[in-house]
Amino acid sequence: MADKNKKRDPMPPPDATPEEIGEFWDTHSLADYWDETHEVEFQVNLKSRQNLSPDETEAVKQGWQKLKELIQSLDEQHKGQKKGEPFEELVAKLLKLLLEIPFVLAKSGTQPSGDARSMTGEVAIQAKNYSNRKEPRDVEIIGDIDIVNENLQDLQVYVLVISRNISAQLLDKLEIKKKNTGLDIVTLELSDELSDLGALCVTYWEDICHFFDLSGANPEFSDWVQIAKNQSQTREKVKGVRKKLEEGIQTQRHVQKDVEKYLLERFNSAEGFNPISLSQAIGREKESQISDWWETEGAPICCLEGEEGHGKSWLAAKWINSIREKENIVTFWLDSRDWRDAKSIFDLLYSCFNLIYPSYEEGKINKLRNKPAKIWRKTLIILDGVNERNAIEAAQRILAEYFRNDESEWRDRIRFLLTTRPLDDYPDFERYLWSKCYKISVDPFNDAELEAALNRQGLQLDDLPDSLKAEVARIPRYFERCIELRDELGYFD
Repeated sequence: MADKNKKRDPMPPPDATPEEIGEFWDTHSLADYWDETHEVEFQVNLKSRQNLSPDETEAVKQGWQKLKELIQSLDEQHKGQKKGEPFEELVAKLLKLLLEIPFVLAKSGTQPSGDARSMTGEVAIQAKNYSNRKEPRDVEIIGDIDIVNENLQDLQVYVLVISRNISAQLLDKLEIKKKNTGLDIVTLELSDELSDLGALCVTYWEDICHFFDLSGANPEFSDWVQIAKNQSQTREKVKGVRKKLEEGIQTQRHVQKDVEKYLLERFNSAEGFNPISLSQAIGREKESQISDWWETEGAPICCLEGEEGHGKSWLAAKWINSIREKENIVTFWLDSRDWRDAKSIFDLLYSCFNLIYPSYEEGKINKLRNKPAKIWRKTLIILDGVNERNAIEAAQRILAEYFRNDESEWRDRIRFLLTTRPLDDYPDFERYLWSKCYKISVDPFNDAELEAALNRQGLQLDDLPDSLKAEVARIPRYFERCIELRDELGYFD
C-alpha cells in the first residue's frame, strides 16, 4: 500500500491532454496513488473491422479503384517527361523494398533479360501495364518467359506483374510453362479490390508515392492509404507475396543446406546400413582421378569399380565432401536400398528429395524434382552399391535413359558417380551402356595409404605381422576389422 506521508506529485488535472497524462504515468506508479482511485462502471462497444458498414465497404472499394487508376495511368502521366518506363521502375522498387535485394532495370527497347533482374540473375521481372480496355496477349507473355529463360542462366524466379486481373486461361498456360521449365513463375495482379500489387503499393506508399501525380486526388485518399496499409488483410497479402517469392529464390540454397545436414549425419556414423565415418578416412590417390573425371567434358557418368572392401563408398564420400566445399552444386547420396526400385531418372530424383524431406511433403518434393534438370546449374547424384539388392537393373534403366540421345534434358545439368563391384559376370549385364561411363578402378591400399591408415591408429608398418601386411590389412574393410580385433584381444596374431 502507498505511504500516505510520502510526498507525491499531484496527478494530472481533468483537463490534461493525453500526452501529458501519458508522460506522467511513464514516470510514476499507480501503486503510489491507489488511495485516490475509486471504482467506476462503463461499457465498451468494440466494432469489428471485419464487418464494415455498407458505406465503409464502398469507401474501401473506391480507394482500391483509385489506386488502380493511378497505376494504370502511370506511363501516360510520365509520357515525354523522362526515359524509361515508370511502371517497370515502380515494380522494381516495390520488389526491392519487399525482398531487400537490388534490381537492375533494363534499357528501353529489346529486353532479353526482362524489364528488370536481380544482381545475381536469379530473379527476373516482367511488368505489363494494361488498362481495363486492353486485354493481355497470352502469346506475347509466354514468349517473353522463353526469351528471358534463355538469356539468364541462373534464373530461378520469373515475376510477372500485370496491372489488371489475370485470366484463368493465362494462369493455366503459366502452370504448363512452370512445369516445362522448372521455373517458379510468380504472378502479381491488380484489381478493384485488395490484390497483390495494391497491397505492396499501400504498404510502401511513403517510398513510392512520388511516382504518381496526386494533384487531382481527393485528400481523403491519403487517409485511406494509411487505413488500408494497417489492415490485417493487407499485411497477410504482403506476407503471402514475400513467401512465394522467397521460396523460389532460396530453393537451391535451402536444399543445399538440408542435404549438407543429411550428409553430415550420414558420413559420421559407425552404425546402421553401410556406415561411413569420414573422421576415420584417409586420403586416397584415386581421389585425384575422380577430380580429373569431374573436369573432363563429355564424361557425365563415372563408375568406381572395385572388389568387396576396397573402400569404394568411403572414397566417393570423401571426394564429394571436398567438391561440395569448392563448387556451388547440389549433391545427393543414395544407398542401394534407396534407389534400387527407380524406373526412371525422375523416380530417382524423387528418392533424392524424399531422403531429406518427409513423404507428407509430397507436393514440395514433386515441385523440387523438376529443378535439377531444368534450373540448377549442376547436380551430382551418387548411386552407391550398384551390385547390391538387384540395383543393377535400376542402374541400367537410368543409364539407358540418360544416354538415349544427345539432346537428353539430363545431360547438361546432372552427373552421376556410381560405386560397384565388377559387373561382367552379372546376368543381363549390358556392356555397351557401361562402356559409356568413365571407369576408375579402386584397388587395395598401396604402401603410402597403408602407412597413413596405421599412423592414424598410432601404429607403424613394422607393427603389423607379415601375414597381415601382405594382403589382408591392405583391404580397407579388413584393415578396419583387424584394428577392432586388436583392440578387443590386445594383439594382432
